[in-house]
Amino acid sequence: MNAKALLVGLVAGCLVCALHDTRAMHWLERKSLDFRFCAREWTRQTVPVSPDIAVILIDDDTYADDAMRQVPSVLWLPWYAELTGGLLDAGARVVGIDAVLSRFDDAYYRIGYPKLDNALTPLNDAVQRAGAGHVMLGAAADFPEEGKPRIVLPTADLALVVGYDAVGHLNLTGDYDDVKRFQWLPPVPIGQADVMADSNKATWPLPAIPGFAPLLASPKTTAGVPMFHGGYAYINYAGSNIPYRPAGPFPSWSMVDVLGMIHRHETDKLHAAFAGKTVLVGSGTSDDLHLTPFNLVSHKEMAGVAIHAHVINMLLTGRNLVPISWQASTLLTLL
Repeated sequence: MNAKALLVGLVAGCLVCALHDTRAMHWLERKSLDFRFCAREWTRQTVPVSPDIAVILIDDDTYADDAMRQVPSVLWLPWYAELTGGLLDAGARVVGIDAVLSRFDDAYYRIGYPKLDNALTPLNDAVQRAGAGHVMLGAAADFPEEGKPRIVLPTADLALVVGYDAVGHLNLTGDYDDVKRFQWLPPVPIGQADVMADSNKATWPLPAIPGFAPLLASPKTTAGVPMFHGGYAYINYAGSNIPYRPAGPFPSWSMVDVLGMIHRHETDKLHAAFAGKTVLVGSGTSDDLHLTPFNLVSHKEMAGVAIHAHVINMLLTGRNLVPISWQASTLLTLL
């Protein structure tokens, strides 16, 4: 009987070892990760939130503003320049603009608005006033399971303004169920990606495109962050998502409200809100909301820019999420 039980155990163990890298085991690991975040919510044992991160949402209130709704959003460069300059003047450590300025296509070049070139002037002035390294642009990225990564870069004009080394790729790759559990962090070599750039401008001069979150978290690095499949890291979501807020636990403002403070020269409020902080600017509308592990508790989606804030928080605080090893998953399955 003991020999038979031992044989059954050995067969079961061999099967589990053979299946540990299959979709079923990945599903088990993902669901255990979701439960971990839910347990944090229920017990209020959350990961600390860095006080040095702030989020500005390009939300419905921004699109409803009397002045901004009369102009196509692809021509909002003057407002982005004004916002960036106001944040830098308020003492923001670095301003990161999500992929809203990436060139998804050349539609706005074919519109025929001469104002586009003029809009680059105030942005250039803001960057020059603050100095290099204080403004970062996000490049839209797609990391399919098969095939090359696809990077959609900002226009060459914008890259020349902020500096080519101040453009980083960002991706929110959904899991099999579209839940955003992990993030690609390492640089992407140009030779290993399909790079979409303005063919009429200079060729992208850098050998690789760094990650957006590591750029903004600098001088912190991705060293010591546990990764799997060559570059994906689990996102250690911080704080609580109850009550629900589009930006999660990070302090957030509507873009139009911050522009109002800049117009009214409310320097004290701006300094109190943004001095010394990493400020992320990105979409807060329903077209850029994503599922996260918190959905089992809050049943609400999170803005993409807030997910980037969680990744930056993880890098700044060093609170990484360690994937369960195959040995541990095998042992748990056998138990």
